[in-house]
Amino acid sequence: LWRGAHDRPAEVSVPSGVSSALYEGRVEGDLAIVRADLVVVAGSEGESAVPVGLAGAALGEATIDGKPAVIVSDGDRGRRVVVRGRGPHRLVVTLVAPVQPRDGDRTVSFPSAGAPVSRLSFTVPGEGVKVTVDPNLATSRTEAGSGTTLVQAFVGAAKEVRLTWRPRPVEASGVAVVLQVRTEILHRVGERTVETSVHAALEVLRARL
Repeated sequence: LWRGAHDRPAEVSVPSGVSSALYEGRVEGDLAIVRADLVVVAGSEGESAVPVGLAGAALGEATIDGKPAVIVSDGDRGRRVVVRGRGPHRLVVTLVAPVQPRDGDRTVSFPSAGAPVSRLSFTVPGEGVKVTVDPNLATSRTEAGSGTTLVQAFVGAAKEVRLTWRPRPVEASGVAVVLQVRTEILHRVGERTVETSVHAALEVLRARL
């Protein structure tokens, strides 16, 4: 027994945190809805609060291993999720972020969990839209159907993910052109002549692109 106790290898401690993350997002009006699917690893038995990042994120529904999750603040470092038992657990949480318009572009940014393996799958309105992802380790863009564009990227362990795109003009196929015309007519009366000048300002309210 004495030899067995001394020959037993030391137990290796397991660090607590998020080992991998998958972010799946879409645009709904002026908001972006992001589903974060995180693998959370607890390094101790019993109940513990594991750091999951997401500092400043607006959170919606959250589940841990399929049950309602208890998420607590961790100050400037973000949040922690309460888990029971050592090893991996699955945390699924909904993030909500505003779509910010600026100079014709649209931008969405949201805090991440800082996992070393992080993937992004995000759908934006419009076909053939160019989407810029920051950070960007590798990106692919495909047509998602139904007038949308799907961008997929590896975003690494960054604390924040940012997407920027410019919406494409909406074609008005089969719709009548709508014009607005403002005119100004000036008459100049001389001793023997009358001069008339016409100024017209044309504004296109709806055109066929």
